[in-house]
Amino acid sequence: MKKNSFIKNVLFLLSSIVISCLLEGCYYDDQVVTNAHTLDIPIKQMIRTNQFDLNHIIENVAIVELGGNEGDGIIGSIRDIKLIDDYIFVSDGSKIHIYDTNGTPLYILNRKGRGHGEYLSLKTFDVDATNKRIIIYDSTQHKLLYYSFECSFLKETKIDKDFSFFDFAVMPNSDILCYYPKNDGIGPRGLWLSDSNCVFKKQLVEIEDSYNFRPIRNKYLIHINDSCVGLMGGEDKNIFYSVNNGAINEEYYVKCDIRRPKRLIKKRIPSDNEQKMLYTKDGYLETDNTLFFDMIDGESKVTRIIVDKHSNTMYRIYDGNDIIVQGIVEILPYFRFSDHNRLIGYYSANTILSNNILKEAFPNIDENSNPVLFLVTTKPIN
Repeated sequence: MKKNSFIKNVLFLLSSIVISCLLEGCYYDDQVVTNAHTLDIPIKQMIRTNQFDLNHIIENVAIVELGGNEGDGIIGSIRDIKLIDDYIFVSDGSKIHIYDTNGTPLYILNRKGRGHGEYLSLKTFDVDATNKRIIIYDSTQHKLLYYSFECSFLKETKIDKDFSFFDFAVMPNSDILCYYPKNDGIGPRGLWLSDSNCVFKKQLVEIEDSYNFRPIRNKYLIHINDSCVGLMGGEDKNIFYSVNNGAINEEYYVKCDIRRPKRLIKKRIPSDNEQKMLYTKDGYLETDNTLFFDMIDGESKVTRIIVDKHSNTMYRIYDGNDIIVQGIVEILPYFRFSDHNRLIGYYSANTILSNNILKEAFPNIDENSNPVLFLVTTKPIN
């Protein structure tokens, strides 16, 4: 299949990976957590060396054309995707579409309003796999609403008005992880653990009060597998964490020579040490085998890092000219989400119809079609 500029742009975001260094697990100063693997990434010193075959990290690609493109079944945009067993949950910001893994529409959770069992805002949601429940966080009414997989209302839990969070994740025992990065005096700042009624149990990761940078994004927590949740770190720490059974563990510490972008400064000029801290708050994805994250230097140049978690080997993404691709990999989109050990990307109908290669790959797609999902599992890199 012949490459074109569109495919190169897509692959730049995902791939074009070059081996940069084998991690040695060494540590540099008192700020480094002793049980974390150190990722030493001297961006300004690294140079391009070899091409890399993206197929080396791909184990399986499942392509799902989402049906139900009439009435409430039309997906205007995709805000979040969760994968549980044979179910796919797609949020468009106002309702949740539920599909099987063939793309067959099963149910639509669309209960916006002020009545019993209704929500005013669908800020974020998670799926309780153990009890087969969908949980919506309504930040406007300060409550969690619980629904069955068939979208029947089950219950709601009022949240203390002193609490708020950007993202949450349900643990296997129904405890809830909550993350809040703002420095506005509302509730615990950072990552904390609550019980199933959203009653505070303990702080897991703190953010210093002096840290005044803007929150970076809405998604911070990822279900790596059925028992483990990943956190891309407190805003003031270059650490990736994992949470198992309520226990927090520092997995990776990132050391780098780039500076934090000035556009993130809010109320004051940061100290020299703060300016040297790495901005790793975009593009965080994780499976059992691989860790993905983006780094942005002072000029807002983006570099993607991929870590093979089994060998602790690190790879750096350059551009589309440094990647070897074959077969289905050549039409993979940029991965926007990850959940339960799979990477998730998608193309809208408009994107497919505007590209000849994609039109050829998906002849059934027309202007009224819902997006096409790509569900990808990864493997250790040999």
